[in-house]
Amino acid sequence: MPNGEPVVAKESAAASPPILERWGVRYFRNLSRDVKVVDVDGVNYLNPEERKALAAVARGAIVRAGVAGTLSTLVSATAEVLANPLIASSGGAPTPWSMTLRFWLIVLGATTLASIIEIAYLYWDGLRAVHRMAVVAGLDLFGEVSSEAGPTDDERAAVAAGLARAALELPNPAGHVFGVNPHRHASRLQLVLASLVYKLKISVTSFLVKALVRRALGRTALRGWLDALVPFAAVPVTAAWNAIVAWLVLREARIRTMGPSAAAELTGIVLDDAAALTEPCRQTLFRAVASSMVRTEDLHPNLVALLAHVAKRLDLVAIVESDHLDLGDPARFLSALRDLDDEERKLCLRMLCVAAILDGRVTRKERALIEQAFAMSGLAPKLGVLSSLRRSFVRGDKIPKERVLSLA
Repeated sequence: MPNGEPVVAKESAAASPPILERWGVRYFRNLSRDVKVVDVDGVNYLNPEERKALAAVARGAIVRAGVAGTLSTLVSATAEVLANPLIASSGGAPTPWSMTLRFWLIVLGATTLASIIEIAYLYWDGLRAVHRMAVVAGLDLFGEVSSEAGPTDDERAAVAAGLARAALELPNPAGHVFGVNPHRHASRLQLVLASLVYKLKISVTSFLVKALVRRALGRTALRGWLDALVPFAAVPVTAAWNAIVAWLVLREARIRTMGPSAAAELTGIVLDDAAALTEPCRQTLFRAVASSMVRTEDLHPNLVALLAHVAKRLDLVAIVESDHLDLGDPARFLSALRDLDDEERKLCLRMLCVAAILDGRVTRKERALIEQAFAMSGLAPKLGVLSSLRRSFVRGDKIPKERVLSLA
């Protein structure tokens, strides 16, 4: 980079971050006051003590999420049971609309209040747990930059924002970085449906559980008093979903905590001899990361960090910000890959594999791109090695240079 200044990928979306994200980052800042963060072996490497502490943080948060779901659903179910006499039929006579209205006011009022308190608690506790995980892993979100190699304030802010989004279950931004739009091949309907899935799955599952219980009770002579228990059938469902979602949130937060550090380390491994690379190869290396991002259809913060590290290492910032190159087109990446010599092609294949594992998952579309790129190079993709490296990264293992180089 000119003057040796660091690079931070700027999102092009004009809209300011969501208010929940800003609130989350501010809360992280408050939690970081007077907290000393120690990292002796790299954030992306988790030693046995760190793993034990992280497991304890995750376990506590998961249990608390399950308990919160249990209490919230108990309130709703109790309100329904207590209000049932208002709509109970007497001799087949229709229920007066005033009684029906009172029933729903009681049930919906109790459910709404309990849900608001539950969601607020889950957000608050999720932020606390995610921040604690970052501290345990050695990630200092708001400290002073200790060395030239350390993260800048902008880089720290980007990591803090990504962790806040994870804790609050907010989607990644819909904009683009360095001219790369990860949603270029995603339909608007697909994006909308994806955001609705989680909101529907708990209510649909609870409904199905209640329906199955009612059907079973309808075949017994005990239905009269057992039917009162049906509203409570949703209690274990909500508790289980809360626990599962808490586990997923903390797993994602852990991946985002380690990601930027891993991006810097893996970029150094792949580009160890970057000074001797041709210009087409340098651009194709960037295309490898950008194409992986497009295939995931997500602006994941770890891939954003990897793009920034690659752009900085290869002195490509001025070039990648040129719209005419369209560096995020997978078809152009494959075409550019074909024109490189064997050694440069292997570098690009390794970078593509690194990008594929850095968000903690290898999607079907990413795997297809990897297979296409290796086939074009006359090589067989080492999917077993790729899967092993992904698991090692997620666990926080040290990744030897030889394993990365063995990808191609």
